[in-house]
Amino acid sequence: MRKIYLTILSILFTVNLFSQDTLTIMSYNVENLFDT
Repeated sequence: MRKIYLTILSILFTVNLFSQDTLTIMSYNVENLFDT
């Protein structure tokens, strides 16, 4: 259980580091989906 918790924390930390890029990529993909 503790290992899973630590894994989630590390994932969240990584996501935070790249959050700006991730949001940009996600919004770009969403726009493409709505365009087609």
